Amino acid sequence: GAPRGFYIAPFVRYAQYKASLPFTYDDGGKTEKIDMNGTINAITGGILFGAQKKLSKSLMLDFWIFGPSYGSSNGKLDGRKTLTPSEQQSVREAIDGLDIPLTKYTYVVDGNGATINFKGPWAGIRSGLCLGIAF
Repeated sequence: GAPRGFYIAPFVRYAQYKASLPFTYDDGGKTEKIDMNGTINAITGGILFGAQKKLSKSLMLDFWIFGPSYGSSNGKLDGRKTLTPSEQQSVREAIDGLDIPLTKYTYVVDGNGATINFKGPWAGIRSGLCLGIAF
């Protein structure tokens, strides 16, 4: 027989997200932007609370009720745009002014654009529903 009833299970999850966003900065009173693209990688661990139930001879239901998790993340955003020295300074000032809680970041700004590397904590909650078919 298949397992049924309430359960508690540990889990580890790795995820990679693609990011694309406009980064705006002020250069001499004129609003400019750089299109930033990159990835965020996260690894978390947690505890999953769930329940399984046999619905029929060949159909099972698995309900992941609640699964809090915590771990770490890192990522990189890269924007390519030709920048004048004045624009480079404006981009540096805009990046310096970012307030990203609990996240450490470094950056490079040059005549070809900007790159931001960051790392910090990552938390989440997972839940879901799964139907299983036995054959």
